[in-house]
Formats: sequence, structure tokens, C-alpha cells
Amino acid sequence: MHMTITRQAMDSTATLSRIIIDDQEFWGIEKPWRNNSPSISSIPIGHYALVQYKSPRFGNTWAFVGGTVSVRKSKTSDRFACLIHKGNYGKDVQGCLAIGSSVGKGKQLAVTSSKLAFDKLSDMLYDEPYHTAEIGWV
Repeated sequence: MHMTITRQAMDSTATLSRIIIDDQEFWGIEKPWRNNSPSISSIPIGHYALVQYKSPRFGNTWAFVGGTVSVRKSKTSDRFACLIHKGNYGKDVQGCLAIGSSVGKGKQLAVTSSKLAFDKLSDMLYDEPYHTAEIGWV
């Protein structure tokens, strides 16, 4: 499957994205862009492989791999373990993408129903160990 992540808005706390997989819509939240600095910046725009990854903190999830991003720390990548996991606000991620079902209505950029969205995404992606993703701006 292919995931298209289209960034919609950014403020000092987060970046909000619309996520499309087949005919399903999700929403994502990341840190704002901070020059690709590990743990504090959104994932760079580009094309990625999405690979199954077992995180010590988040359990079974997916990791973005491509460009300056790898699954594990290495000398050839600036970033590693950029994952998809549960979360609702920019403060809930450290260089990863949290997925939600809809956009939050408060003052902060946020997504809602993250556990529901993550479980639905897991069901969609589970059967295959490898998928693709593209991250860009509107």
C-alpha cells in the first residue's frame, strides 16, 4: 500500500498532515520543521519505504526508511527510528508521526482518536512487511 502524507499547517508546536491510504483518510501530527534535527523536527519531505518495526516503547509499528532516515542509528543517516505511533499533540512525538482519525478543534494543532486510527491503520498494513510513503506540502 502507498501512504500519501500532505502537510496542511504548521505552528511553533506541531505540523498537521492529511494522510490518505487507498480510500481511507487519517490525520497526522508531528513536530514542526527544525532543520531535520533528531527528536525535535518533523520527518523530511520525500519518498520512503515503510517497514514493520518493533519499538521498545510503542510495540509493533512502522518506521520510515529513505533519504536521511534509517531504521537504526548509523553513520550514513541523520535520523533514525522515525515511527508511526499513537499521539494527539506535537508534544507526544519526538521526530515521529502520530496518527489520528480527525483534526482536533482546540487552540493547538492536534489529532483525535489516535488509538482508533492506529488500530485501523494496523489492520490495513499488517499483512505486508513493506509499504511506501510520500511526504509533502499542499
